[in-house]
Amino acid sequence: MENISDYLKKFRTILFKGEESARIVREEIEKSTGAHLEEKDVEVKSGVVYVRLSGALKSEIFLKKDLLLKNIHDKGLTSIFDLR
Repeated sequence: MENISDYLKKFRTILFKGEESARIVREEIEKSTGAHLEEKDVEVKSGVVYVRLSGALKSEIFLKKDLLLKNIHDKGLTSIFDLR
């Protein structure tokens, strides 16, 4: 039984890492824009952050893109390289 639990623990760690990345990105966007974001508004795939928000808020995020990426990298998420 320990073998199965170890195997499942690896998947849990991988899944948690993706959720944690999205949470950190969401917090940085909230801090820089002052807007509250839901979990469904931010998705991280293959090093790219996809945001699903209104046009005005998206524009504000993209204006602050370099600062956001720097802050995200400072938090230890160096695998993220773009916001879309």
